[in-house]
Amino acid sequence: MDIKTDTNTTRPVRPRRLPTVMMGVRKLHLYGGVLFAPAILFFAVTGILQVYGQHEPNQATGAPPFALIARLGNLHKTQSFALPAKDRPKTKDRPKAKDASIGMASGAAPHARAAPKSLPLARILLKAFVTAAAIGLALTTLLGLYMAYAPNRSPWLVGGLLAAGVLVPLILVIGAGT
Repeated sequence: MDIKTDTNTTRPVRPRRLPTVMMGVRKLHLYGGVLFAPAILFFAVTGILQVYGQHEPNQATGAPPFALIARLGNLHKTQSFALPAKDRPKTKDRPKAKDASIGMASGAAPHARAAPKSLPLARILLKAFVTAAAIGLALTTLLGLYMAYAPNRSPWLVGGLLAAGVLVPLILVIGAGT
């Protein structure tokens, strides 16, 4: 590659890339971004839920997570919408809230659990950073989708790619029987 110097300054001037190559790369970036935007949004949102443990039972109370959040977390981690047997809520073995005598044999209060441990500052800051990164990823993805519908683009092609980005993974999840 030949590097020339500008006659007015000593700064090197690099030759420009071919405009047709750059236009092709931009279109590839645009249409690939639209196709994968739904997956990016899904992983950003479910990632935030997992960082804060919303897909698992509450450590302090033992309360199970919302079923949809648990399933989405499992889909994020294992690509399966079904919950593993060990994570399914057990309703038969749970003591009823009206029975105050359960748990009293050991002298403990009913349904008493150990207090959750406090997290070190570095871990709290890391969780905050990961949350900010996921929110930033989701927002910039939404901005990219907004920009994809610019007037000089084909709205049918952009809409079709966006629909494919939603429907293809959905069909694959359903087809896998999970």
